[in-house]
Amino acid sequence: MKKAILPALVCAALLTGCGTVSTSTDETTAPTTAVPEIPVIQESAAVPAAPVVSEEEEVIPEAPPAPDVPAIPAEDDLNAEYLWLDTGVYEMYENGSHVDKFFVFDDPYNGRFLTRDSGVGFTCEQSKIAITFHMGGVDDTTVYVMGEPDANGNPTADMGSVQYTFVYLPDEDPSTFDPANLIGKGDLIVD
Repeated sequence: MKKAILPALVCAALLTGCGTVSTSTDETTAPTTAVPEIPVIQESAAVPAAPVVSEEEEVIPEAPPAPDVPAIPAEDDLNAEYLWLDTGVYEMYENGSHVDKFFVFDDPYNGRFLTRDSGVGFTCEQSKIAITFHMGGVDDTTVYVMGEPDANGNPTADMGSVQYTFVYLPDEDPSTFDPANLIGKGDLIVD
């Protein structure tokens, strides 16, 4: 019993912070503690009142709806084969400017890259996020990260700070295409 009374007395002394405590070992005598009187404030002006909130102010507005962004399912492989550019002739624009460069696709994976002065054969790999061109061989690789189509629906790609647009030329035959027939003839974007 002595062991139970002593911790209780210590706790009481700590809680009150003042007064006297008798630590008698006599089990019949209860310890006496002087408890100071705590004044009670009667005036409401002494304590600032909490602001009154109406029910209307408690209503939290709903967040605006999220934009409609198609989600790519988790099982969807971004490196899976995807066809951005098919058989045909595509004129290339850099940041919206005509630059007299053409991709001629004999099939979706092979073709020629032609400029005013030169041309080189290529193979390519197309995925959902990029087109990787191997110009002249597998050691010379150029990767275009594909983006959203432009206002006319033409595929676009980014490489550094340059945005490329691939404009399909429906009247050009890949087997007979000669850039000399088009170079310098103005804006070729088909609406």
